[in-house]
Amino acid sequence: MFTSTVSPKGAIVIPKEIRKKYGIKPGCKVQILEIDGNLQLFILPENIIEYACGILKDGSKSAMEMLREGREEDEKHEKFLLDTFGKKE
Repeated sequence: MFTSTVSPKGAIVIPKEIRKKYGIKPGCKVQILEIDGNLQLFILPENIIEYACGILKDGSKSAMEMLREGREEDEKHEKFLLDTFGKKE
């Protein structure tokens, strides 16, 4: 787990290890989403059209598979949060 400090202008520094792991470079766009009182950071692809076209190539996962995997990831994340910070109120 990494910790960052919010600057007076609201900026945070993403630790080098995380930037390297996820290929975050200067100018990358990110989206911040609030879900159940938690903030989640999403890295947006550089070219969203090219990215979206790649999803539809033959042999790729179906939308239902991706939805199921996303739900499984959400459940893992929720379990982590509950184990780390306690039960929901």
